[in-house]
Amino acid sequence: MGAETGGLEGVATTTMETRSVKQLLQIAAMALLCAAAVFILGIRTRWGQKFGDIALLGRLQSSPELRRGALDVLDTLQASSVVVIGGALVLFALIRRRSRLAGVICVVLFVAIAGAEFLKRTLVRPDFGIDPQGLTNNWAPSGHTTVAISLIFCALMVVPRRMRTVVAVIGALYAAAIASGTLAAGWHRPTDAVMATFWSFAIATVGVALLIAWRGPGTNELAYADRQHPRFRRAGFALAVGLPLFALGASFAIGHDPVVWTQPSSRFIAASIVIDLTAVTSVLVFSKLLEGISLDQPHDAAASR
Repeated sequence: MGAETGGLEGVATTTMETRSVKQLLQIAAMALLCAAAVFILGIRTRWGQKFGDIALLGRLQSSPELRRGALDVLDTLQASSVVVIGGALVLFALIRRRSRLAGVICVVLFVAIAGAEFLKRTLVRPDFGIDPQGLTNNWAPSGHTTVAISLIFCALMVVPRRMRTVVAVIGALYAAAIASGTLAAGWHRPTDAVMATFWSFAIATVGVALLIAWRGPGTNELAYADRQHPRFRRAGFALAVGLPLFALGASFAIGHDPVVWTQPSSRFIAASIVIDLTAVTSVLVFSKLLEGISLDQPHDAAASR
């Protein structure tokens, strides 16, 4: 009887793992389709380009403090800091004896960042004669947004499960600051940041699927109880969504120029809200995807090698 039960549990576990991998790959494919749709609508159409350029111009009507703050946040992502943070995540995974997770993190970061640079140099932005001089080149997807969100996703993968909510909230705030900061600083159009968010989400999700197929999902998810209080999680997620929008509104409230909703400032605000919500949502959704998957402990000691 015991042998039969063990056999049935093994079949159920294998089915769960297979289903998890398939679902994650389907979600990743949907994210890639969203990235492609954003590029086509925002860059390959005349009205998409016009909206992006007007939003870029509208940033000049925000307060100078917002634009300077955006540059300060973007300066935190220097090449050296990316190497240090990425290396720290890999080292943390190795310290926790998760060698395969460390390898997947390296792959995710390399594919996401190198892939974004390849796409930026390969994809073509049609010239519809509406771009200001010198702004006709393709900037999508945003490299800074890709790096920031990919690092956040990898951090969610490597930290213990009980810490994911805290990391997700902090990461969502940072992701929103970087993504919308590329627009506020005049480095990227709205499409670039949104496309980079979907691109990073897709690559990280494929990375999780690869890890599960390679090593298994870890300890049975039913044996894991969520250690974060629901009220704490709701409050944290509300903060992650509301704080970037509050900062944006405060910037215009203290600015010298009032917001005129028929002028470029309205496009800048609308674009910033979309960017912030996309970045925050991607981090929170990725955190939610990991809830049913324990990357903390493999099924057996051999799986951690």
